[in-house]
Amino acid sequence: MPLLDLIEDDTDLHWGNNKNELNAAYAADGYARVRRAGAVVTTFGVGELSTINGIAGPYPELLPVIHIVGPPRTTSQNSGTLLHHTLGNGDFDSFRKMSITVTVASASLSFSNAILEIDRVFQTAITKKRPGYIEIPIDLQVRASNNPAIIVDGRISRYHLESKVNELVKASGFSTFSAPIGKGIIDESLSNYRGVYVGNVTLDGVAKEIENADLLIEIGSIKSDPTPIDNSTTELTHNYLWNKLPEFIKPNSIIALETGTAAFGAFNTKSPKGATFISQLFWGSIGYSVGVAVGAAMADRGRKVYLFVGDGSFQLTVQEISVFIRQGLTPVIFLLNNDGYLMEKLIHGPERSYNNFQMWKYSQTLDYFGGNLEVNKTEGKKPTPIGVGEKVSTRQEFEIAMEKIDKEPNKIHFLEVVMPEFDSPRELSLMVTALNLTNSMPSNQR
Repeated sequence: MPLLDLIEDDTDLHWGNNKNELNAAYAADGYARVRRAGAVVTTFGVGELSTINGIAGPYPELLPVIHIVGPPRTTSQNSGTLLHHTLGNGDFDSFRKMSITVTVASASLSFSNAILEIDRVFQTAITKKRPGYIEIPIDLQVRASNNPAIIVDGRISRYHLESKVNELVKASGFSTFSAPIGKGIIDESLSNYRGVYVGNVTLDGVAKEIENADLLIEIGSIKSDPTPIDNSTTELTHNYLWNKLPEFIKPNSIIALETGTAAFGAFNTKSPKGATFISQLFWGSIGYSVGVAVGAAMADRGRKVYLFVGDGSFQLTVQEISVFIRQGLTPVIFLLNNDGYLMEKLIHGPERSYNNFQMWKYSQTLDYFGGNLEVNKTEGKKPTPIGVGEKVSTRQEFEIAMEKIDKEPNKIHFLEVVMPEFDSPRELSLMVTALNLTNSMPSNQR
C-alpha cells in the first residue's frame, strides 16, 4: 500500500480501483490496446494468482502489460518465514516462477538492482510486445528504531528457555520488561532490566518507557482476560458483537469467518459446544468465506451454518448467494458493513480512496438474487424459504432481528450489521500495531 500512496499522489496517474485482480488485469489489457502499454498492481501470492489468467492473454495478443507485485520484506523471504499469502513451505519464489511462462522478463527488486532491473523489464516488455513482471518488496524503504524494548512473559518458563532469553537480553542491550507471569525469568541485576509492565497499573516510569518504545518485542507472551462488553454506547461495535453472538449461535454449528475483522473477532468468542470454525488466516484470500460456507453447508445440511463476511470481501464473491438459494441452503449470513477495507485501513492509508469502494444495498441481497422470484420456484425444486433480510445499526435492532432469526431456523437469513468505520476487534488492533512496528524496523533488526 505505500506503493499505492505514490500512485494516488501522482497527479499524472489515476488509480483504477478494480473489484478484483482478474478484472484489473483485463482492464490493463484494454488500456494497453489503446495506449500501447498497461500495468496492473496486486499483492503477493493470493493476488497475483488471481491475476495470472489476465496476464496470460496479452502474451499471444502481443501486448506489453506490466504486472507489479508487492511481496513481503526481503528478510522474511531470505529466512523462509511462514507468512500469510504463501504456500507455507518457505518458498517465496513460487509465484514469480509461475509468471515466467506468461512473461518475457521478470525481476525481484532489491536496493542494489532496482534501477537496472526496472529498466530491463520495461524495455524488454515494450520492445517484444509481451507482458513483464516486477516484484517490489515492502522494505525497499525503511527507517531505524531508536527505542527498542523487550517484554518477557510466562511461556518462556513453560518451555525452559530462561537461559536463552537472558542471553538475548544481554546481547541486545534493549530495555527489557517482564509481564506479571514472566516475573523472575530475567536476571534483574542486568543493567537493561527495567521492571514489570502490568497495563494501566504499571509504575509511571516503566509505563512511560514502554509508551516511548518504537519497537516492542514480545517473547513468550500469554494472552488472557477477554474484554467485557462496553456498555457506554449503543453502537454495534465488535466488542459488543463478539461477546453477544454466543447467545444466538446454535451448538454443533459451522462458523465461516472471513479474513479480517471476523476472523480476529472470533478469537476470544465463547465457542458453542461442538462448533466448527472455518477461516483462512494463513493464506488470507479475501472473499474466501462466502464460497467456503457454500461448500460447508452442502457437506452437512444437518448443521446450521453462520457466515461472517466484511463488506469489502463480500463484493468479490457475492455471486455465491445465488447458489445458497438455488441449492436450498439456509445459512445465517452476517454482512459486517464498516464502509471499506477496514483491515487495510488500519495497516495503512485510513483515508486513501483505494481502501474504499461503492456502497451497496446489502440488506436486499436475498431479494436481488431472486429469492422471491416465482420463476425460481418452478424448476421442480423445493424453494429456499427466505427469512430476515434486514439492516441493523443499534444493539436493540440487532437483538430483535436475531430473535426473529432464532424462530425461523429453516430459512436463509441475511443481516447487514452496520458498524463504526474504524471500529475493530481488540485482537486485530493488537496485531496491526505489532505489524506496523515490525514494518517500520530496519531490515537488519527484524
